[in-house]
Amino acid sequence: MQHGARNHAGGCSSSYARSTNDGHMMVTECKPDIDNDTGMIRYTDAHGNEQQSNKNDVKQMLKIN
Repeated sequence: MQHGARNHAGGCSSSYARSTNDGHMMVTECKPDIDNDTGMIRYTDAHGNEQQSNKNDVKQMLKIN
């Protein structure tokens, strides 16, 4: 469980694709952090912005490279 924003300045070796229950697809820079206490997923989007979403809204998450 990760609290607070992660620093991805060093880059990540893998990206992840997430599909949501409403049909949206998002690509993240690194593996998202899942906070089971709050039910939120924290991630860095393809533009380098820190984002978060409710894990109940995510249908599937796949490592893509």
